[in-house]
Amino acid sequence: MRLTISLFSFFCAVVFMMYGGLQAQDPSSTLEFFPIDLANPTPEVFEQSVPVSPAKIPNTPANPETAPAASEDLSDADFMDFSVSETAPEEVPDPAEPEITELNTIQDFWKLYEVSDSFRQRYSDGTEWQSEEDQLFFFYHLQERITLEDLEKWAFPERDLAILDPLDTKELNPRRFDAFWITGKLLSAEKTELEKNIAFRYGLSSYFTCQLVLDDGRKVTLFCRQLPRALQKPGALDPPPRVGLPALFLKKGPEAENVPAPAPNVEGKTVPLCPLFMIGSRLAWYPDTLLCEAGFDWGLFDDLDREELPEDALRSASNDTRLALRNRECFYQMMNAVFHMPQEKLKKIVADVQENAPDEHFEQIDYAQTQTRKDGKKPERYSSVGPIFRQPVKERGNFFFLKGVVRRIDAIRVQDPDINQRFGITHYFELFLFPDETPQSPVVVLVPALPDGILPGSSTGYYVELKVPAFFFNTWSYENGKNEEGKKIRRFAPLLIGGIPEQTVSTIYAPDLFWFYVLGGTTFGGLFFLSLILYFLSSQENAAFARNRQKMYALPEGTRLENDVENTAEKEREMGFEEWCRKNE
Repeated sequence: MRLTISLFSFFCAVVFMMYGGLQAQDPSSTLEFFPIDLANPTPEVFEQSVPVSPAKIPNTPANPETAPAASEDLSDADFMDFSVSETAPEEVPDPAEPEITELNTIQDFWKLYEVSDSFRQRYSDGTEWQSEEDQLFFFYHLQERITLEDLEKWAFPERDLAILDPLDTKELNPRRFDAFWITGKLLSAEKTELEKNIAFRYGLSSYFTCQLVLDDGRKVTLFCRQLPRALQKPGALDPPPRVGLPALFLKKGPEAENVPAPAPNVEGKTVPLCPLFMIGSRLAWYPDTLLCEAGFDWGLFDDLDREELPEDALRSASNDTRLALRNRECFYQMMNAVFHMPQEKLKKIVADVQENAPDEHFEQIDYAQTQTRKDGKKPERYSSVGPIFRQPVKERGNFFFLKGVVRRIDAIRVQDPDINQRFGITHYFELFLFPDETPQSPVVVLVPALPDGILPGSSTGYYVELKVPAFFFNTWSYENGKNEEGKKIRRFAPLLIGGIPEQTVSTIYAPDLFWFYVLGGTTFGGLFFLSLILYFLSSQENAAFARNRQKMYALPEGTRLENDVENTAEKEREMGFEEWCRKNE
C-alpha cells in the first residue's frame, strides 16, 4: 500500500513539474495555424462577401470593358523572394522594326498620330458644345493608346490653366489637347448611351457629361468614360463631392460664364477665368477619409467587385477575392497612399483612435489584460478584427491598429515598370499576423519595410510580435497546399496595407512568478521526499516479512530434507517382513 502511495506521489510531482515548464515556455511552440475558411462560413458569424493573391499582375492599364472574366486569375506567378538578386536580360531591338519616335509631351503624341491644325480648328472657342465637335476620338485614344502612366507624366498642374485664359483661338491651337490635373466639386452628371455601331467603332458604350467647379471657381464641362457608382445614385451629389482627374483641354466655353480671377496669373495680370470643355477617362472621387487625404481615389473600390449587388446578396468568392487586371489600379494606388504617409501622421491617427474610438472598435478578448503600464499610462488598445471577417465590404478603406504574432514574412518584388515609375514602389513585405483576438486565424498585412533586426522567414519556429497601423483593402484568397485529389486548396484572410510595423511585447496579464516557483518547488520537493521515505519504509517492512517467513518454515539446524528422506528409505529396506509385522501389531 505504501509503495502504491509513493509511486502516486512521484507521478504527481512529475506532472506538476511538467505543467510548470509548459507554462513558462515560449508560446511559439504551441501556436498552430487553423485559418478560417470563408468559403463555408457559419451564417451567424460571417457574411458572404469576399476578394485575392498579390502576386505578379500584368502592367496593362485597367479597362473594365476589356477586362477578363471574374473567374480568370492573373496571379499565377508564385511569390518572388526579394532577397534573391536577379538581373533581367536586356531586350535587343529587332533591326527590322522601324524606330519609334520618342514621346516627351502629349503634343508629341498628337503629332505621332497626325492630329492636324485643321482638326484643331474644328473647335470653336467661346461657344457652347457643337455637334460637329468630336470627343469620341479622344475617348478612343485615352482608352487604347495613351497609358495612365504617360497621361499622369504629361499632365500640367491645375494652376497652368490660367495660361489659357488670355489666349485667342489662333494661340490656343498649339495648346489644345494638352493634359491638366483638375480638382473640384461635382455639380451634376448626365449619362449618354451610344448607338451600337458607334459603340463598336470606339469601344465605348456610354459616357458622362459632368459639370464641375474647380477650387478657384472656374467652371468646367467634363466628358468622362467612368463615374464612381456611388456618385450615380440619387442624392449622391448633395452636397457636391470632391473629384479630380488628369483631363485633356478641348476648348473654351461661353464668355458669359467667365468668373473673376482670385489672384493674378503667372504673368501678373488679372484675367477672368474662362469656362472650359475638357475630357478624361475616369473621374476620381475624394470623400473626407484618411486615404483620400493622401490622394487615394475612393471610387476604385468599385473595381473590387465585378458588379454592384444589393447589400444582402450572396457573392461568389471567385469574383471578388483574386487580384486581377480590373483591381490592379486600386491595389497599387492604395499601397502608394499608405506607404507614403509620414510616420508622424500614422502615429497621430493611432493616438486619435486610442482617445476617441468607442470600446466596440477594440479587441474583444477573454483573458485579463494589464490596466496600467509602468509609466502610469493606460496600455495601447488594438483594433478588433471581427468586423473585417464579418462584413469586409463595409470596412474597405477603414483604419485598424493591429498587434499579434507574425509567423511568416515574405519579401515581394514589384517588377512592373509603370508601378515603379508612377509610385516608386519596388518591393513590399507580406506579414501573416495572428492577432490576440483570433490566434488561430491570420490577417495578411503588406508593409513597406521591417523593423531593425527583423528578417523575412517562414520556418516552423519563426516567431515575432509586431504592431502595425493599417488600412483594410479586401478579403484575399491564397493557395495553402493541396487536397487528397491533388487540387489546390484556397484559404481566405483579410488583406490590409500598412505602415512600418514596430516590435512589441504581449499585453496579456502575467502574474509575478516568484511565489509560483517557490510554491511549485516546495510542493515538488515535498512530494518527492515523501515518495522516497515511503519507498524506504515499505522496503524495510518487506525485508522483515521475508525473514519471519523463512524462520517459520525452516528445518531444524543441521538437518537436510534430502538426507532424511534418504535415511528413512534405507531403514525400510533393511527391515524384514516378520519384524515389520511385529512392529505394526
